[in-house]
Amino acid sequence: RDWAQIEMTGEKFHRYLEHEGLHHIIAQRKKAGEADKPGTERYRRYLKSLIVVDGKRTSLWSKPLGHKLEIIPLSDPTVAKPNDTVRFRVLLDNKALANVQLAALGRHGDKITDIHTMTGKNGVASLKLPHTGEWLVRMVYLRRCEQKDVKADWESFWTGLTFWAGS
Repeated sequence: RDWAQIEMTGEKFHRYLEHEGLHHIIAQRKKAGEADKPGTERYRRYLKSLIVVDGKRTSLWSKPLGHKLEIIPLSDPTVAKPNDTVRFRVLLDNKALANVQLAALGRHGDKITDIHTMTGKNGVASLKLPHTGEWLVRMVYLRRCEQKDVKADWESFWTGLTFWAGS
């Protein structure tokens, strides 16, 4: 998906940074005296879904697509049973991305689950999926926008991986 742009009030931008676990950006904004200033951000999304067709399983779930920011399962999450732990590797420019927040949103009937964890030094995070059903594993990577011809203070890359666990 191509670049999109958004501007938020200082308070709303701060809440967004907190929600996405971007505490180092909050610290940068405070140090630069920008904590209360609006945040202008350009962003790109990199999305993928795992779909099992006619019950036939392949190893495609393990293949990187070469996205700028990507979540790679280290085991097939579509076969996860309740309380199974699934590990994911996060890559930025095909390199492991350490110490970033990875979130998982799950739905099973009326039950909604929101889990947050951090990647380790090797860019790997573990998520214990408490139920089967629909899942979205996602994250945001944000940095200062260094491109001079763009009217944005920040640029971010969003990635998401959707699947049905327990199929």
